[in-house]
Amino acid sequence: MTGLYRAGAIAAIAILVLLPIQIATFIIWPPPTTANAFLQLFATNPLGGLISTDVLYMLDLLLNALVMLAVGSAVWNETRALVAPALGLLVIGTTAYVANNPAFSLLWLSRRPPSEAIASAAELSIANYQGIANGTAYVILGAAGLLLALAVRRSRVFSRTTAWVGIGMNLLMLVPSGAGTVGLVMSLLSLVPFVVWLWLVSRRLAQLSR
Repeated sequence: MTGLYRAGAIAAIAILVLLPIQIATFIIWPPPTTANAFLQLFATNPLGGLISTDVLYMLDLLLNALVMLAVGSAVWNETRALVAPALGLLVIGTTAYVANNPAFSLLWLSRRPPSEAIASAAELSIANYQGIANGTAYVILGAAGLLLALAVRRSRVFSRTTAWVGIGMNLLMLVPSGAGTVGLVMSLLSLVPFVVWLWLVSRRLAQLSR
């Protein structure tokens, strides 16, 4: 398990490095507001298009899945009744988000000759991403994180502080970021305990890997 713990610690640090980059790129490359503007951005600046469609956030999710797997493995023997459904929800939520993300479909569409059909396909792809499916994946991942944090609370592997930070963070994530002002505020507030959680977890996983 030491290799998994080491990988989880590295993944946690990688997310901490990516977070300020995501904020900066969002300011530099705010996402377009129309399907045609997305297609034009992808055609002229594919990297900017990918960033504008949350590819970095998708990378965060994949790295966070590795962190959660490492944490779940560390507390498995004591709290498997909580860890098992948490990891199951993690797989469902992560898969749903990645499958629903329009980045690569828009990239492919931008390389096709412009037409009404292409524009309609782009609009549909963006609408699906901004709709219920994305919010559902967000809530599922919050529920997965909450179950795992409760498992951490019951175990003796991580500190109580780590557990309570994780519980608070994931309670904030039970409201989709797209659910109006409340959802946006709660998603922004969740970033603070998320950073603390990653730091605490990375340190403990690094210790377990030795």
